[in-house]
Parts: sequence; C-alpha cells; structure tokens
Amino acid sequence: MKKIFQVKILVTILFFTLLGCVKFHPVVNPESPIGQIPKDFDWKTIKEVTCKVSVSTNSEFSDNLIRVIKIYKSPKLDNSSLIATGSAKPASPYNVKISLATSVPVLYFQEILPDGTKNIIEKEVVATTLNVEFSNTMPPAGLEDSEASQTSANAGEPLNVVAFTAFTDNDGDGVSEWQDIDDSDPTVAFASYFPSAGTWGTYTFEDLWPVKGDYDVNDLVIGFNITYLTNSSNMVTQMKIDYSLRAAGCSYQLGAAVQLDLVSASSIQSVSGRSLVGSSPFSVASNGTENGVSQAVIPLFNN
Repeated sequence: MKKIFQVKILVTILFFTLLGCVKFHPVVNPESPIGQIPKDFDWKTIKEVTCKVSVSTNSEFSDNLIRVIKIYKSPKLDNSSLIATGSAKPASPYNVKISLATSVPVLYFQEILPDGTKNIIEKEVVATTLNVEFSNTMPPAGLEDSEASQTSANAGEPLNVVAFTAFTDNDGDGVSEWQDIDDSDPTVAFASYFPSAGTWGTYTFEDLWPVKGDYDVNDLVIGFNITYLTNSSNMVTQMKIDYSLRAAGCSYQLGAAVQLDLVSASSIQSVSGRSLVGSSPFSVASNGTENGVSQAVIPLFNN
C-alpha cells in the first residue's frame, strides 16, 4: 500500500507539473501561421530601379547646354529625400540605376533648365525601369519646392523660377557653378546617394553566419551613407562611404570591408580615410584595396 501511495503521489506531482507547463507555456497550433515565417516570405528591403530621363529641345537654349536632373523620393524635394543628380541633353538622356527602400511608391523627377526654370514629373515605381520625358511643362499643383525662392514667390513670380545669373563655369566641365557640386574639380559635378543625401541606413551582422548562433544580429551594427560622385557625363569618378560603428555585441575581434561588385581592384586609383592598425586580417595594396582578391575590396577597419 505504501508503494502504491508513493506512486499516486508521483503521478499527481507529474500531472500538476504538466498542467503548469500547459498553463504558462501553451502549445501553439502547428497549423497556425502566427509566429511562423512562410517559406516564400520576401526578405528584401531594397529594390533597384533603372531610370532614363529624357529632355526636349528648347528654342531658348542650345541643345549643347546641360539640363540638371534631380531625383527625389518625397514631394518636399528637400535634401533628406534627394537620391540622385545628373545631367541630360536632348540627344543624351540621363541614365542612372538607383537603390530604393521597397516601401517607396513614387519618385519625383526635377529638370532645371540653364536659366533656372524647374519642371517636375511624378512617377509611380511600378517597374524596375522608369522612362521619364520632360517637355516645357509646369510643376503639378501642390508640390512643394523647397529650393525655390520664397522672395520671388511673394513678389508674384512662379515658384518654379529662380533668379537667373550669368553662366559661370570655373572648372570648364559644362556645369554652372551654382549647380556644380565642386566647380573647382572637372571630375566632380553631380552626386547620387544611398539611402539619400540626408538619411542613413543600417547594416547588422550575426558573427557566426551562416550558422544561426544566438541570432541576435547585433554582433556588428554599422550606420552608413554612400555618395557616388560623377562628372558632367554622369560617369562615377569617386565613391564616399560615411559610416558609424553603432554596436559590437560579441567578444571577437571584428573587421569590416566593402566589396565593389563588378569593379576590379586595379580600377581603384586610391583610398583614404580608413582606420587600419596593423595588417590583420586585411593585407592592403598600395592603391588601398585588399591584396589577393580580383574584385575591389575596401577595408574600413580591422579591429
């Protein structure tokens, strides 16, 4: 009887223990999608869009004069939403591939004529290629142009017109000094940005990848802003990477580098502004790229 009583007590304890587990850790219905990531879930947060921007002939200007093109992701047309700038002529469209957050539904294209006149076209991002054609049109009603002179607006002048100044081009690249990013350098006239001129993105890493590890994705967290500087022909001549180390959530020695896909290491002329102490894990060539690899790998820091 004593053994039977002990067994009953043990069974009772197990029963209440199991009830406790069910009470505080309920079993999830395996058929429920809650808390489960579908196998076909799209993890992409970035989309690439190729833009072709064409401009028309204008009887007031020579076809050889550059029309400045600016691309924004907000109707405010401010610095924080500026994605790209470049040049176009009637015979030479502005072609650029830009990276966007998948949540951006609309782009705003601005044409600035040689006299400062500005035209706007709004385009939905419904495809990976966008064709934009400018004619002598006025901006759509309701769009705010933060670059327009409020003084002129108060005087009754249209918002898309700025005061015209004499054409001055100090570096001889065909871009006027008031639109040229660096009018003392003929290799730099325009810029494209990622995520945009006034915003930063974030990269996060798991140090044991491809193994999940603890999967907290905080072992290296880097904020970044990337600028592609181009000449008056829209060719990239320089790349600027601004980064901020925000977290290092592990005990390993961590280094970071950027690989430029489809760019050979020999195509890089020079690299400056890194924080490298010693030669591990990166061995750096005289032009600033990592030794021993064919593609251009740019070390940022090694510890």
